[in-house]
Formats: sequence, C-alpha cells, structure tokens
Amino acid sequence: MELWQRRWPAIDSHVALIKALEEHPGYCTCAYDNAIPFLRDFLRLVDRRTKGASDSNRFRQASAELEAFLRESASPAVQSWFVYALDKADLITHGFNLYDILMMDRGWRLLDGLERFAKPPPKDDLEREPEA
Repeated sequence: MELWQRRWPAIDSHVALIKALEEHPGYCTCAYDNAIPFLRDFLRLVDRRTKGASDSNRFRQASAELEAFLRESASPAVQSWFVYALDKADLITHGFNLYDILMMDRGWRLLDGLERFAKPPPKDDLEREPEA
C-alpha cells in the first residue's frame, strides 16, 4: 500500500473525484471539458519524472516532455500560475525553476482517481439508487 493510500480515502467514483478536485486544486464544474484530461496528462508527466529520478535518461526524457507540455499549453505567466497553484494544493512541488516539478502524495491520489474516474458514468447510472 502506498503512503498516499493510508493518508486519504480512496477516490472510488466520479463524484468522489469531482469532490477531491473541488477541495484541493479548487476545480469548478463550469470548467471546460478538457480541464480534467489536461490535469491528468500533466500529472502523468510529473509522475514519470518523479519515478524516473533514479535513472538519469528516464528523468531527462520525462523532464523534456513535461517542459514541452507546459510550453505548448500556455504562456509562461499561465504556466507559472498553474504550477504554483498545484504546488499550493500540495499535489506537486517545484524546485529551482518552473519545470523542476515532482509529485507529492496527494498528487498520486488524485492521479489514481483521474485514471479511473475521469469520465462521468452514463446519466442513468447517476440516477440509480445505490444497492443495499
């Protein structure tokens, strides 16, 4: 069991994912449809970089991909605010520059939920009564 799994309850549904997103990075459901996949893709790259820290080639490749992802996605100002906001939400930590980013436990928890529940279930599944 990972440390993050002992600290916080698992994200076990799309509803729980949305609640976790609202609580920590401050997500609002009025966001564009691509906001959740964007965060998932970003956290995937941070995960790869963090897990590659003991292998210089993997680390360098993941670092380059993460920097390219951010540069292609937004201006330097928006990149800065995005990274600082996720750092403040304790999902990531950044070091000596904007692209020196590593994953925090809360980020792994959120990424796990994003991987499993990024898409809402069909509408009829949301309206169905839970089974006893």
